[in-house]
Parts: sequence; C-alpha cells; structure tokens
Amino acid sequence: MSTRQGLALILLVFLVFAGGCDDGATESSEVITGGSESVTTVDPGEGGEGISAGEGAVEPTDLCADLDCDDGNPCTEDACDQGTCSHAPKVGDLCDDGNACTTDDMCDDKGLCQSSGNLVCEDDSPCTDDECDAEEGCVYIPKDNGTPCDDGNACTLGDTCAGGLCQGLEQECEDDGEPCTVSAGCDSETGECLHIDVPDGTDCDDDNMCTADDACQGGACVPAGETVCDDGNVCTDDNCTPKSGCVFAPNVDFCDDGDACTLSDKCQNGQCKGTDLQCNDDNPCTDDSCDTEGGCVYLNVPIPCTDDNPCTVGDACQEGNCIPGGLKTCDDSNACTNDACNASDGSCSHVNNTNSCEDGNACTENDICQVGSCVGVAVSCFDGNPCTSESCDNNTGCTFASVTGTCDDGDACTKNTLCIDNACVGQAVSCDDDNPCTTDSCDADTGCKYSNALGQECDDGNACTELDY
Repeated sequence: MSTRQGLALILLVFLVFAGGCDDGATESSEVITGGSESVTTVDPGEGGEGISAGEGAVEPTDLCADLDCDDGNPCTEDACDQGTCSHAPKVGDLCDDGNACTTDDMCDDKGLCQSSGNLVCEDDSPCTDDECDAEEGCVYIPKDNGTPCDDGNACTLGDTCAGGLCQGLEQECEDDGEPCTVSAGCDSETGECLHIDVPDGTDCDDDNMCTADDACQGGACVPAGETVCDDGNVCTDDNCTPKSGCVFAPNVDFCDDGDACTLSDKCQNGQCKGTDLQCNDDNPCTDDSCDTEGGCVYLNVPIPCTDDNPCTVGDACQEGNCIPGGLKTCDDSNACTNDACNASDGSCSHVNNTNSCEDGNACTENDICQVGSCVGVAVSCFDGNPCTSESCDNNTGCTFASVTGTCDDGDACTKNTLCIDNACVGQAVSCDDDNPCTTDSCDADTGCKYSNALGQECDDGNACTELDY
C-alpha cells in the first residue's frame, strides 16, 4: 500500500469517529490518483457498514464486494484494495490495437497498446497492387487483364496479367536437326532450349545415302559401311550420290537378252531389248510360234481357213493345206431381189427386180416388186352401208362391224332413220300440202315436190262461186 493510500485510510477512520453515529451520513466516493496508478475510495454511507463506532471498537468489512474495477483496458491490471480500485500498466504484454495494418502490438508503461511495426503486404505477384486496409489487413487488387508482366520464367513469351496471375505462352523448343539428340525442354532461367544425346548405338541417318549402318555415338551419327549399288543390270551404269543414293543410269551398250526369238539385242531405257523374230510362213494352216530357246516353230492345225475364193464357205485345213468347202449362199430371203456372189471379193449382190410378189398383207392387192420391196394397192372395204363400220385386218382382210343409232339412208323421202340389223330403216315422209290445186310427190334426192294441177276441178270453199278449177 502506498503512502497516499495509507493517509486516505487514516482520514476515513478519523471522519467516522468524528461523526459518531450520525444517521445523516451520506454515501460518497473519492478517486485518488498518483503517478501511473489510479485509486478509487468509497464512503460506507449510512449504517456505517464496514467500519462502526461502538464501544470503541472497529469491525473489519469487505469494501470491494460490490465494486467493479474493470476499466476495459487490456493493458492495465485491475485490482481493488479496501474499496479502492487500482489499474497498474501491464508493460510488455501482447495486445491488439485494432489496426490490422500494424504488427508486434504491446502494452507500454502508460497502459496504452502500441505497435512497433507495420504489416508488409507483398504477394510477390506482378499482377496485383498490394495494399493494407486497417480493418481487413492485406488486400491484393488484380491489375487489368493484358497488363504486361514478367512471370520469372525465361521459357515463356508475351507474359501478361490475366485474373491477377502472370501468364505467358510456353516457348516451343524445336528439333535441333541432329539425329542423335533429343529435346530436353527449356531452361527456365536462361530460356535456352536443351538437347541431350541419345544412347550410343541408336539407329540414325547421317543424310548421306552412300553410307550404311549409321548409328549414334557421342551425339553424332557415324556410318559403319558404304552403300552397295549393284542392280545386276548390264544396261545401267551404277553410281552413288550422297543426296540421292544409288543411281542406275541407263546405257546403250550391246547386250544379250537370252531370247532366241529376238535379234540385234541392245540396251534401251535400262532394258536389254531386241527386234522380234518374225515366224510367219504365210500359211493359214500352221500355228506359227517362237521358242525362246529354239526359235521359230510351225505346227499344222486342223482349223477353218480360207482358200482365197470368197464364194466358198466351210474351208478347212488338212495336213497343212486349206481345202475349200461349199458355195457361199447369198439368199437374202427377198423375192424382189436377184441374189449372186461376187467372185472378186466374195460380196453378195442383191439386184432389185419387178416380179409379181406376195407381201403377206390381206389388205393389199395386185402386189408387185418395187425398189427391192413388195408393194401392193390398198383394198377398198367400203360397202356403202351406213350401218356397218368397215376396217381391214392385215391377216384376214375386210371386216364389217354392225353399228347402232341414227343413220342416213340417202333418201330424202324418209325420216327418223335408224340402223336395224345392218340396214338403215326410216319412215316415209308425207308430202301432202292439203292444196287441191297441186300435185304432191317425193323425189329421193330432193324430197317433196309440188307442181301446179292446171285445169283440175277444185272447191275454193266459197258457195258464191261455181266451176272452180
């Protein structure tokens, strides 16, 4: 207890005894501070609880029971002694000053929370703007997409920001053109494409067509032999060029193709060729051939032939000779031509005639040959009957079919004519004109005729006249 607190306690006791048991005592409190420590004192008030005067004795009491000494400061140690609150600084204790952008917060000797450093907001990304918010702490704001950046990888090209990340296109490492190395990727620090040797003995191609059995050795393609260029053809000159390899150039040397059926053999376009041996005896009754070892062969064959007379047929070979057969037939089955064989060329001639003929058509008559064809005059099937339909059948001739209905009998003296049983039948026309002074008649061509009946007695229907005529 400090000296000031002791003096306050003595003063309080003195006041209690000086006042006695005065019921008019009022509750009071006093805060005494000194240095960095604060002290709160409390008056027990009416009733004298805690300290009472009676018979000269002082009764101890708990003056801190109902006292709240918490000052809400994490940097002070709150305490109560005999009704007096004290708040001593917690020097060196960790605390939080409420600022997310400070670090190493610690209580000082004045009871205050102080920071000794600032929060470093660095995400090592070139595509964000790094900031600190007092409430949230570090904030990393993405830069605009497309902002140029460097992702730190020398094997990428055209690095730009996208969604807060620095991205680039991966550099393609092309083949170095060496058959005995393979690509080993890219060095991210230098951007250099890497290539490593393939195992020794790996097959390769040294791009020299005149070497053989190429194999890798220490990263290089090494040949083990030379290309043999021999096509076994006497008609080519064999050479080798590094780019093209074997070249077989045709020559024009004389040669032997080993064929008895050829003559004057000579190299042509890389092949040994000769002129074909002609094995033709001009005999149609032999089969002419050539044997590659023995030459020409003539074999009798029993086959049809021609005896050079074009007007014979069925000529056949017998023991190597052509024997004629029968005469050639030139019949063209046309009655209107005279048929013959031309001995010069064997062609058939068919000369037109004007003979009577039969064209096989019942609808024609008086048939006669005209310009190689049998031509007839058409038969007339007209029967003059309006009640029949005439037609002609090429096989049977004229036909007459019955018809029905009205007809015309050609008689002007009939009417209402109809076809009945192949006949045109009608009713007689009446030519009576009820005139006693005409003579009525009918002409089959013109119809009714009326001629004056001169001198013919008559009755004019008038009783006042007589001798009517």
